[in-house]
Amino acid sequence: MSGSSQIAERFRAVDAFLDAHRSFWQPRPFHGDPLPWVDQAPDLAHWLRGKSQDWVDANEDRAALEPDCPPTLLGMHQQAQALCALPLLQGAEQPLDLRLTRGIPGRKLGQIQAFAQVAIPRLTTEVLADWCAGKAHLSRSLAKLSGAQVHSYERQAALCEKAESLASAQGVKLQAHLVDVRSQPPELPSNATLLGLHACGELSDIALSQAHEAGLPALMLAPCCHHKRQSRHYTPRSSLGNQSLLGGLDESTLRLSTARVVIATRRMKRIRANKMLYRVAYRSLVPGTFKSGPESWFTHSFAAFCERISAREGHTLPAFDSEALLEKASAEVLLARALGMVRAPFRRPIELWLNLDRALFLEENGWSIEIGRFCAESVSPRDILIAATR
Repeated sequence: MSGSSQIAERFRAVDAFLDAHRSFWQPRPFHGDPLPWVDQAPDLAHWLRGKSQDWVDANEDRAALEPDCPPTLLGMHQQAQALCALPLLQGAEQPLDLRLTRGIPGRKLGQIQAFAQVAIPRLTTEVLADWCAGKAHLSRSLAKLSGAQVHSYERQAALCEKAESLASAQGVKLQAHLVDVRSQPPELPSNATLLGLHACGELSDIALSQAHEAGLPALMLAPCCHHKRQSRHYTPRSSLGNQSLLGGLDESTLRLSTARVVIATRRMKRIRANKMLYRVAYRSLVPGTFKSGPESWFTHSFAAFCERISAREGHTLPAFDSEALLEKASAEVLLARALGMVRAPFRRPIELWLNLDRALFLEENGWSIEIGRFCAESVSPRDILIAATR
């Protein structure tokens, strides 16, 4: 998708859709407030309330596809699908040298291969700037295919050293820069293409600003984890975004944009389930909100979780029966998850809204934009790529 009118028109349409359906996606389950949409669509609420645990587990992201889905949910799903349809960006197969792929986790390797297929035909510079690079797996792979030189930017010294070591062994010209881009904007080579594969939250926004301010000729950016930002709030970057009906996006909305778990291990699923269950059960002992704990706390028993949270928060807990509390909490969680399924159609529109705003910021500042998907959803659900040139 390219061209000012197309991107701006898509942004306005997504913005209007989200604004018109705020009552369905903005209220959060598990937070006690009545859900306003329940009175607007009683048939949908009744349908969801009758669902079993197994059904909710299996259909959390596909309830709208069920044959007996009420028209309200089906209509929102279909409208969201139409608004968010993005092309799979054209590329060319780029077989990576097997020596390059050693040590790269399977999922990451698949993402790099997909990114490379789209990126190589679009490269117009002989220098690459790898943003939040880690071991520079992405840029080393692209450099090996294109002959480019690499500057990588990473805040962990051990990863910088590993990137240079691997590059030297592979015959890639790479200079690693030890820098925390949040606090110290790096000096980027003026003739580089900036690459960002899944730079979290505000790191992608900083990349946009730095590429523009440094006068770079090109960038390719695939943002992710939109909620990971110090401000916990997204302020629109573009002038059109600042005129939007939504205004900025709060942390809850940002989290919703990436809430879908397409690829998850059994352990991840168990932790996710326990997070919901333990929080609800604990609040029945000590009403109110509390800061969550590390994921490791949710791998142990509920009693152990209570012990850790109460010690940290200074709570004195009454005597309790873990089994009874968890049984009661399980029913509450099931109902909240079932009713929360109406939020699923809005995840992708929110994510697209964010990326269209970023694309508009560049476009309004003289860049030519291409935005689309660089990989299949099974490779990564964060599949949106912004490719921009001066």
